[in-house]
Amino acid sequence: MFRVAVRTPVVVACLFLGQAHLDIARAQDTPALCPDGEAPADPSAPSALEAAEQALCWYERERRQEPACGEREGSVCMGHVDAWCDRAALDADPQVPNACFLARVRAGRHDDAERVLALIDRAWPEVESCRPAYRDGLVLGVEATRDRVTVLVGSAEAGSTPLETHIRHPWWRQRVEILPQARDGIPGQRERVDLLRQFDPIRCSLRRLVVTPLVRDPPARREPRARPTRPRTRSRSQSPGWLVLGAAGLAVGAGGGTLLIASEVEAAELRAPVVGTPWTASQDARLDRIDAFRLAGGLLIAVAAAAVTGGAIGWWLDLEESSEGP
Repeated sequence: MFRVAVRTPVVVACLFLGQAHLDIARAQDTPALCPDGEAPADPSAPSALEAAEQALCWYERERRQEPACGEREGSVCMGHVDAWCDRAALDADPQVPNACFLARVRAGRHDDAERVLALIDRAWPEVESCRPAYRDGLVLGVEATRDRVTVLVGSAEAGSTPLETHIRHPWWRQRVEILPQARDGIPGQRERVDLLRQFDPIRCSLRRLVVTPLVRDPPARREPRARPTRPRTRSRSQSPGWLVLGAAGLAVGAGGGTLLIASEVEAAELRAPVVGTPWTASQDARLDRIDAFRLAGGLLIAVAAAAVTGGAIGWWLDLEESSEGP
């Protein structure tokens, strides 16, 4: 008896906590209530008809483009419509499937949108404009900013850019790839096109795809390194300095040669004296003069040779330097 009395409050407390936890979970899972609509009798568990009313209320706010809804793509109000449509009775009102279809399209739930579209008898104009996308497919326009690319749809080749290719229904399940054409023997890398990102949920069409292929450029040709240019200056070879030095050397050499020739002539005369004539002091003086001429002539010729050689070398170096200039 005591055990029964103790267990009863424990069981009741557990049931109470479990129900409270379930209510909290339902409240957290319940979409936001539309301020303009009539709140459900039980917000934690609204009926299908009440959910349909909430979906239409939020869509009306989106149609009025209220600031609280935000941008059309990623609209907060359409997000609430999509959430309420999960619980709504789609046959409660002809407007409900229209609103839910557009909400599914905005949310990217294309399989659900296709199922809701089949329930619509009287389509809104914006719904009717979307019908071909979920019946026939869509057209994808592709162009490349550099180099042409080949577009592959599934395993078939659609063609080379620029082109417009048809993506059959259901387009969101098709595999579309782009393959940059080979350039200089270097093939590009195949890339897959994300059709869901290219889809415009407002116009129910695919945005034009502009491709920038990641094709490696051929290695750049290395140009020869340019030699630094020097300002043009007056070359020393343009001045007559080296020529004057060479000419002076030639003149000095000529003078030295004259002295040597004169000394040799006088020595020849001195070596042939008249027979019986005694050697005199004047002959000794002439012999000294001959030796002096020989020494002076030799020195002059040596100086002349050095001058001519120096002038020639200096002129040649200046000529080389002027040929390397600009």
